[in-house]
Amino acid sequence: MTDVAPLHADPERRLAAAHAIAVDVPDVDVDALAAEISASFDLLRNEGVRLCGRLPVEDPGASATVTVAVRALAPTDDRSGSFSERAIAALRDDTAVRRPLADTRAIDLPCGPAVASLVFGEFELLPGTVPSFRAEFLVPTPEWDGVVVVDVQTTDEAAWPEASQEAVRIARSLRFLDDGETAREGEHLLRL
Repeated sequence: MTDVAPLHADPERRLAAAHAIAVDVPDVDVDALAAEISASFDLLRNEGVRLCGRLPVEDPGASATVTVAVRALAPTDDRSGSFSERAIAALRDDTAVRRPLADTRAIDLPCGPAVASLVFGEFELLPGTVPSFRAEFLVPTPEWDGVVVVDVQTTDEAAWPEASQEAVRIARSLRFLDDGETAREGEHLLRL
């Protein structure tokens, strides 16, 4: 992935990530832009976003975005297989209500059960509409106290095949570390 920023808990690391983005923008005050980007990162992090940015696509005129967020789930002591089936069904049903035109289904990822949805449509942006192609994966944490949301979007139909493949790659690469376990070389460690 390129142009993707982990939204670290440490404000100095968030500012450094923002600065790395700002230096690529021509004809701007890099420090001022980095401060604005970092402020946006602060707002996103407060909403549970842990990673955001652009995905590479072959067409230079196209773009795709990725967001990885963490949302809390109501705590429970029920760890039975039937609970996980009920929880996945509830996530799937909730997604179907929020996005009634989505193709939503329960799937198995290497890290566990999940819900995947594909949404094709358009949203209104005056003075017209903009096409939207989106893949979203909802992956409950092992303790069922949170859900990791992987969201990949593009407004360019030509970029959709690459963007959707990257969405699947990201979702399949998720893993949850046991206590004391560290990230492997090349992995990004995101604290929930």
